[in-house]
Amino acid sequence: MPIAWFDKPKNASGSLSARLASDCHTVNSLITTFYSILVQSLTTLVAGIIIAFIYEWRTSLVAVGLLPIIVFSGMIHMAFTQGFSDKTDKAYKESSSLITEAMNYIRTVTSFGSEDIIERKYEVRLQGPMNFGVKKGIVSGLMYGFTQIAMFFIFGLVFYLGIVFMVRNNLAVDNVFTAIYAVLFSGMTAGNNGHFMPDAAAAKHSAANIFEILDEKD
Repeated sequence: MPIAWFDKPKNASGSLSARLASDCHTVNSLITTFYSILVQSLTTLVAGIIIAFIYEWRTSLVAVGLLPIIVFSGMIHMAFTQGFSDKTDKAYKESSSLITEAMNYIRTVTSFGSEDIIERKYEVRLQGPMNFGVKKGIVSGLMYGFTQIAMFFIFGLVFYLGIVFMVRNNLAVDNVFTAIYAVLFSGMTAGNNGHFMPDAAAAKHSAANIFEILDEKD
């Protein structure tokens, strides 16, 4: 890049160093971890649904019809996480840029006795990420609670309807429960991998930052 490109505040050495330190690592986690977990979840879910329909299609149809509730709650959780990741990432880069620039010119900072000033500015810039982190924790907790409520509601409803179908249609007990557990356990396995979603949101944002630099014109 030309020299003038580095004069822009967003391209300061501190900001670029922060990108190298964090963005590349999170993008690597997206490639090596997230997609493998995603494939595992999808294959488990598909296999569980197929097994369930083989044993008892009525109960399986009800269970599959209720699964979008969990998926929808997970999508909402993902959307909130993506928004918080964008804001905290920008705030951390600003604070990293300040402290890196201060360390690069530490002789000047020490000569003017400005260590306390830099410390106060750094503390102020860290307030933003801390506030975003608190909000993210509250929202993530509420969304996780909603997901758990939806999951146990589905469990109770599917077991109730499975018993109703079993009594009315004189179905075999093992077929009904095999279908129920096949769908529910495959759904639980896919849902338990949801804690990787915040990492995916941060990694996607980091990838966008990296490609923004690579695609930028001189």
